[in-house]
Amino acid sequence: MRTLVLTLALFATARAEILDRVVAVVNSNSVNMRRVITLSDLQKEREVQGVLGRNLKTDHDAMEFLIDRYLVEDQMQFAGVDVDEAEIDAQFAEISDFRGVPRGDVRNALSRELKAEKYYETRFGQFIRPTDQELHDYYDSVVKAEERPNRGAPPSFEQVMQSPDELANLVKGAIREKRAREVEMWLDNLRKRSTIETFE
Repeated sequence: MRTLVLTLALFATARAEILDRVVAVVNSNSVNMRRVITLSDLQKEREVQGVLGRNLKTDHDAMEFLIDRYLVEDQMQFAGVDVDEAEIDAQFAEISDFRGVPRGDVRNALSRELKAEKYYETRFGQFIRPTDQELHDYYDSVVKAEERPNRGAPPSFEQVMQSPDELANLVKGAIREKRAREVEMWLDNLRKRSTIETFE
């Protein structure tokens, strides 16, 4: 009888390892925080982010996404960033297909992303001032390349610089792009200062 119980216990343990296992451990040295990421976390995140329009194609993509999220959230602990429920409600109301994912999981992910966006804006956005060259580069890479059905060719860079509305949109776009680069460099540095173990 004892042998049978032991065999069943080993079988259950083996099954548990197949169904779920640790794929990463994140230690943020700045706040001494330890986060464990499991295989089921990756699968759940891929489903949730799919509802929000982000395609995490592989478990590796989901793992990298969660590592970044945890590192950012560790930094946000002391920033006092909060999101108004009305903001969450407004974006949540735009989702029409939940693909069988629990609405609470989607709302939680949406809340976390809005908080991160506010944190990025507070930490980076207010200090970003694109140079004329960066505006020109953004115009060449984005504005000129965008499809303008039934609207003809885009205005020239000189025309954009003379139009308050077009210039405002150009500046906003250039700021978004520059902020994305700043966040990417900051995250890369954050990863280097943290201890991240992966078990893929």
